[in-house]
Parts: sequence; C-alpha cells; structure tokens
Amino acid sequence: MPRLETMYTNDAGELIFDPDPELRAIISPSLHEVLSYWRKKAAGRPGPQRGDIRPAEIAHVLPMIFLADVIDEGVEFRFRLIGTGLTRVVGEDWTGKLVSECYRPELTERLIRVLSHVVKHRVPLRTVATVSAIEGFSAFRGENLFLPLFEGGDNVAVVLAACDLLEPESMGGEPSNLIVKPRRKH
Repeated sequence: MPRLETMYTNDAGELIFDPDPELRAIISPSLHEVLSYWRKKAAGRPGPQRGDIRPAEIAHVLPMIFLADVIDEGVEFRFRLIGTGLTRVVGEDWTGKLVSECYRPELTERLIRVLSHVVKHRVPLRTVATVSAIEGFSAFRGENLFLPLFEGGDNVAVVLAACDLLEPESMGGEPSNLIVKPRRKH
C-alpha cells in the first residue's frame, strides 16, 4: 500500500516532507473518507487508474475537490475540474486553466511543487496550511490531500485533490460548516 506523506512549512519557511504511513496526521473526516475511497479503488496497485474514479460515489465531497491534468511530466498542470465549493472560496471557476494562470506567483510555485511531488513519487501527499493562502479566508487553516491517478500503467496522468478548511483554534478543530460538512452517518 502506498505511503502517505505530509508537507508543511517549518519556522524557516522551508517545505518539509514527512512520511506518515499510519495516517495519524489526517484530521478531516472528509479527507479520511476520500483517502479510503482512493485506496479501495487502487486495489493493491500503487494507485487507481483515472477511469476507476466514479464521481457519483463521492458526490458529497465533490464541492471541495479539484482534478489537475499533468502536463510535461509535472512541469505544469491544468485544472480539469474544480468543485463548486472551491470556486466559491477562490471567487472564480478555474476549470480549463493552467495552474500558473490562477495564483499569485509564490502560490503557483508552491502548488506546482506539491503536485509535481505527487507525480514524481507517485504517492499521496497531505498538506497543512496554518494560514490560508486565499485572500479573505485568513481565519481558516487548510488541510489538503493530493492523490495520484494513473493512466496506462505507472504514469500519473491526473492529481485528485481534496480540500478542507479547519477552524483557527487548532489544527484539531472541527471542519468548517461554511465550506465542507462531513457526511453524516444515518
């Protein structure tokens, strides 16, 4: 089973990649659910094929998911799809746009580095942002999960990303009711 890594920024501003094979670090119930779904679809392989993912099976988390097509082996990425919740957060629909067209330069560099890491190492990656990079949402912290989707064997063709915003008190806070609501058990 592929390992999970967590990326965070240390006090010096350096990006640190930390293995987390036991999934202890994931806080968001929604992200746990997306990772479990991805692993089920992987069926013992390094990850699922792009065609294995059925959006209807994870419909309740689609508002906070984006799909990014890999361009030039991870040099650039194009948003294939961006969920309606993310569109509300960023203020526009980036579907069809290059990542480099959508963010401020310092954020573009960071997102491309994260997406490229997933493509190069072919592993899931969790990121934690202690301060929101999205203007107007500085009161929230983000937890994100980036998952490789394969095509034609071992080539990562798409990165599936699931996002959650957390209350500011601690990274152990409840997911925000403003953006994502965890699925309720009936």
